[in-house]
Amino acid sequence: MSITYNNPLGTNPQEQGASLRILVADDNEFIQTLMCTFLQHLGYMADVAYNGHEVLNFLRKSSYDLIFLDLNMPIMNGIETTKAIRQEYPMLNIYIIGLTAHSAYEQKYEFQAAGLNQFKRKPLLLADINNAIKDCERERRG
Repeated sequence: MSITYNNPLGTNPQEQGASLRILVADDNEFIQTLMCTFLQHLGYMADVAYNGHEVLNFLRKSSYDLIFLDLNMPIMNGIETTKAIRQEYPMLNIYIIGLTAHSAYEQKYEFQAAGLNQFKRKPLLLADINNAIKDCERERRG
């Protein structure tokens, strides 16, 4: 689904030929609100999960193209969640972006081995989210 907003980056999901189903997973309500606001400005809507267990519950009920996933959530962190998604849903081509407030470059190989498509350092800017969506769209097109 998409909604109409003033779009400072000039992207239009309908012109790109597809609307993405997006899930934001973060235990911090401020980050959830910020991410959803950024996505709305880009013309997208997102569902929100508070932890990895909720992410898996959402996936049992619906499919998603893109997941923004906090790597440091309680109960089930982002690495555990990514591994579970890749094991339980190997046929789904879900683009997963890990989000962390910590310097993560030393963990790059661990993140790749878990199945993350990419990782970003918080706080994210609107342009970071726009670029992530473009990366996801490029990968979906092949």
